[in-house]
Amino acid sequence: MLPGFRPLMWACCTLLCLSSTAGLAEEAAKRLPAKRPPSRTDDPACRLISDRVNRTVCERTVLVAMDKQLKSKMQDLAQQGGAELEHSHERWFQRRNACGQRRDIRRCLEQVYGERLIELDWHYHKERIAAQGPIPYLCPQAELAVTFLATEPPAVVVQQGEVSELAFLHPDGMGVHYRGVATDFDEQKGAARIQWQGQWQQCQQQ
Repeated sequence: MLPGFRPLMWACCTLLCLSSTAGLAEEAAKRLPAKRPPSRTDDPACRLISDRVNRTVCERTVLVAMDKQLKSKMQDLAQQGGAELEHSHERWFQRRNACGQRRDIRRCLEQVYGERLIELDWHYHKERIAAQGPIPYLCPQAELAVTFLATEPPAVVVQQGEVSELAFLHPDGMGVHYRGVATDFDEQKGAARIQWQGQWQQCQQQ
């Protein structure tokens, strides 16, 4: 055997083994489930909050993040939104506090926070939301336009003239239903059942 060949061979084998081991370790790491962030903040100060809604927000990491995001958006839009923004936020705050009466308070709060964030983007930054429409629907009393928003949760905007209302997807296993404060939209294979201005109408997509 040539001088120096054996050390060279061992070095090559060692490199190949290390490379193979690193590859196996990388594959094993990919198979490991991603660690989920903790669901609770474990902040002892949260236990001192007597209000059920604010205490739940304080305790849940997801809600803490959503609350911070919402406050940041409100600060950014303060000058642009003016009194209209303040009034709409007061109405939203009432919906938020109503979650305190619900058994599923955490789910309720996540829902109303998520919907408010989408609502602000739709009214003030439409360019941030991917949308399909408006799609005309012919109803007995009027023609309505419906725009589908690719948001989370998914949403629709029902519009007649200058008046528009948001509704959010609320799956219940019986179909596709969107629920809003002032309008509801039930999709039915090219048709829709729409609640508009307090009345349900059977509408046909045009």
